[in-house]
Amino acid sequence: MANDKDLNTSEKYYKHLSYNDRCNLQKLISQRSSLNLKSIAEIIGKDPSTISKEVKRNRIFVINNYNRLSWANSVCIHMSECRKNNICGKICFNKLCKKCLQCTLKCPDFEERKCNKLSKFPWCCNGCSKLRQCHLNKYFYYADKAEIKYQENLRESRKGINLSESELIFIDSLITPLIRKGQSLEHIFATHADEIPCSIRTIYTYIEKQYLSPKNIDLRRKVKYKSRNINKNETILKRKAKIGRTYDDYINYINNNPNVDIVQMDTVEGIKGEPTLLTLHFVRFHFMLAFIIPNKKSDTIVAVFNYIQDVIGINEFKRLFPVILTDNGSEFCKPECIEFDPITGESRTRIFYCHPMSSWEKGAIESNHRYIRYYFPRGVSFAHLTQKDVNMMLSHINSTKRKSTDKCSPYDLAKVVFGESILDAFQIYQINPDDVILTPQLLK
Repeated sequence: MANDKDLNTSEKYYKHLSYNDRCNLQKLISQRSSLNLKSIAEIIGKDPSTISKEVKRNRIFVINNYNRLSWANSVCIHMSECRKNNICGKICFNKLCKKCLQCTLKCPDFEERKCNKLSKFPWCCNGCSKLRQCHLNKYFYYADKAEIKYQENLRESRKGINLSESELIFIDSLITPLIRKGQSLEHIFATHADEIPCSIRTIYTYIEKQYLSPKNIDLRRKVKYKSRNINKNETILKRKAKIGRTYDDYINYINNNPNVDIVQMDTVEGIKGEPTLLTLHFVRFHFMLAFIIPNKKSDTIVAVFNYIQDVIGINEFKRLFPVILTDNGSEFCKPECIEFDPITGESRTRIFYCHPMSSWEKGAIESNHRYIRYYFPRGVSFAHLTQKDVNMMLSHINSTKRKSTDKCSPYDLAKVVFGESILDAFQIYQINPDDVILTPQLLK
């Protein structure tokens, strides 16, 4: 019971009033004869001080129009003893100024009479029994106007820079050279989170508003994606190679083996007809391997997998590549040659195919290809690349810390799961976070 009480008490704090709360407040303070501050606060579920401050901060001042002489006479606290005349310079035939409607505007000694009830909660005239007879200036609390004022204050509080000049200069000097190396803000924050005194969303805003040296064009991921159109009536072509290896078969296999690791396979072209990259993406921690191949023939793809087995052995091959998901490219038309050891015939992996024209079904590898495009935009040739160049590029890509990997790099996670000896066998090495380069300058 004590814990429940503490929980209910804590819910009153650190929560802004909603528009419904304000509507209830306006209604309740109009019932001042039956409800006090504490009762109103209990009904709304807020602390009494929160309710009191809300009314006092957002009440509306209303000036009374003195269209009757008796009202003008009584609005000044000096009215009863005042004997002034001719304040405005006009001849009024010995009439006292306090009997004129202009008295409150011209007299230098005018002091407004204020209602004593406004000096305590509810700080306004809502629900006052003497409202119709009162001719003093008034305060009212209206929920709609209070909400508008609240929203304006909220927007104003978020404007500008909530940092000192020295902090802003420090952030600029820290992130600018790293962004020019092609590093993403996620990677920078994962490495320097303790040094940067604001959130990553704030940095994006500062760049948007040009408070920092980098521009939006320097941030590769600051783009909008079009929504994908899925053709539900698509006909699946069941070729002989795909029997038992369709995407539906893949889903069933994953449902029956939920803990299995998935590797997605694809190719990345530079110029059609020239050397191509075969990419293998380990979905669980976004680790990627790539191999430069002279062409996109099926025998060339099979040769790469045989090479991988020769490097790490069949047992490690089976551990690293239990399931491979790929597209319907003709280069992947020999699944049996990939699935089985060419000498012993031992099963070493399972191959499955996405639906035709459905690249989003292996979206992880498609998304990760953007890192390769940082070095080689579309239409740039791979002809000059060696496997050593590819390994160096992959070392930098896999050393990039990301939000999706909880601010770790794919290399860090692969090292834990695979072991450093496997990564050494693939000639993939860890790069110091501040030395990561994701621009074409790396390979020049």
